[in-house]
Amino acid sequence: MNIVFHHISSWKNFSSGGFHNRSGNIFLQLRANPSVEKILFVHSGPFWMVDRLQQKKGTYFPLGNVNAQLRKIDEKVTLFECRKLLPFDRFGMVNRFNAWWSAQRIRKAIRSLSRGKWISWFYHPVLANQVIQSSSGPIVYDSLESIIGHTQYKLSPNHRLLESYDLLCKKSDIIFCVAEKMIDLLEEKFGRERSKTIWISNGVRFGDYQRERRDMPEEYKDIPKPIIGYIGVVNDYTDLDLLEFLVRQRPHYSFVLVGKTLGDTDISRIMNYSNVYLIPFKPPEMLPDYISGFDVCINIYRNNDIVNTGDSIKMYNFLAAGKPIVSTNVQRIDRFKEFVYIADDPDAFLTYLDRAVTEGRGDESIIQHRINAAARHDWSSKTGEMLSILKNYTVSENAVDRKQYVGK
Repeated sequence: MNIVFHHISSWKNFSSGGFHNRSGNIFLQLRANPSVEKILFVHSGPFWMVDRLQQKKGTYFPLGNVNAQLRKIDEKVTLFECRKLLPFDRFGMVNRFNAWWSAQRIRKAIRSLSRGKWISWFYHPVLANQVIQSSSGPIVYDSLESIIGHTQYKLSPNHRLLESYDLLCKKSDIIFCVAEKMIDLLEEKFGRERSKTIWISNGVRFGDYQRERRDMPEEYKDIPKPIIGYIGVVNDYTDLDLLEFLVRQRPHYSFVLVGKTLGDTDISRIMNYSNVYLIPFKPPEMLPDYISGFDVCINIYRNNDIVNTGDSIKMYNFLAAGKPIVSTNVQRIDRFKEFVYIADDPDAFLTYLDRAVTEGRGDESIIQHRINAAARHDWSSKTGEMLSILKNYTVSENAVDRKQYVGK
């Protein structure tokens, strides 16, 4: 099995920081799986003309030389830097030409490695046209939350996203979704056939949490107990009003945020409180140490359509650490109702938070119950399930004729 793994992040950014998320962890498992022979990592990078004008050292590649844009990472993985030809990609005609241009070069890169069918695997909807035109085998779209209306992608024209979703729904052979709500959306809005859309939730690097002794992070040494902890990005979908309410109501609790803000999110009003501590984003292998220092973990997403089409990875991390968890009542959180305090409003959240603090580490059997629940969601089992589905899949007639598609 050979896979073309399309991504919008550079290999440097992906390998240094991307392995904490779904695409990064799935990639690591594909890389380690013996049934996968070769992986071509395609970075859909900056525009060739802009790159050429800037003449950045080490980034400019000759226009006609595909081999110059190939770099062997290891025996299994080859990197292909796929430069777009024209700037102003937001415009329809330019976007379609760049997709066609990139697809031709990707196909040449594939042929230079091996003939035959390669599985095309991608995560970002805007790559759909490029992926479809370059594919020689089954197409897999692994969907995170919906980005329609997502503030992180507000610079992308909404109609372009809708076209991309429509295209990938019609032409992808298999779509994996992290949440059942996303399956509903793709069916209702784009007519995607449910039988070819499969729910596979997020997971956890479970082995990272099995080390018995953990080093207390240096940043925690002067932080008073109890520590109420949150990991990940703070963005428009984080309930900052709820967080401020908790911080204000419990000044003797320390609220530790391990991560970073995203986009225009302003947390200055939160940081004005003396019991709030912001610790910079940490690589995934260090997260177990930081979570182990929490007394209680909190999940404070707003309940809205975008959040409900996703699946918070932090929940699996918290469970793997065996920690008490308090969460807002977002879509499908009831899957974890045995292990999580689920709050419908700020007052209930505060009540549960106090209860969780009192519980502390609690009964060892409860802790082990949480850990056992997380073990079922190891990334290796998630990827294994995906590959098993792909092995049993026969490319449909719909997939065979997609080469005729050039884009709307």
